[in-house]
Amino acid sequence: MKVICFKGKGDTWKTTLIKRILNEFFNIEIYMNKEHDFAISFIYKNTLIGICSYGDELPYVKTKIEKIISRGCKIIICACRTQGGLLKYITELDKNINWIKPNGSTGKFEDSEFQQFIEIFNNLMQD
Repeated sequence: MKVICFKGKGDTWKTTLIKRILNEFFNIEIYMNKEHDFAISFIYKNTLIGICSYGDELPYVKTKIEKIISRGCKIIICACRTQGGLLKYITELDKNINWIKPNGSTGKFEDSEFQQFIEIFNNLMQD
């Protein structure tokens, strides 16, 4: 199992970037009401992918990620804050974790972060 994690402080557009990846890269549209975070698993090019955009509270995130792991996902895409128990938990999932740090200070995510994800993801798919 390989992990790509968007790591940043609150309001750095981690979930927005993950939604863009789902929509523009995987061609999956997520429809939701007031809730902004989600967990999903799906098959992409014969590989089971899991995504968890929750990145704040360890018990809740851990439950969602454990479900994704139990399904046998080969690549997990997730989000977490820059410190705390969730960061430690995510780090323990994959010792060679691929970190992407969105620059939320601009008020939006950057295309360079999207491109960084695509490069990392494509490399993981080849492993």
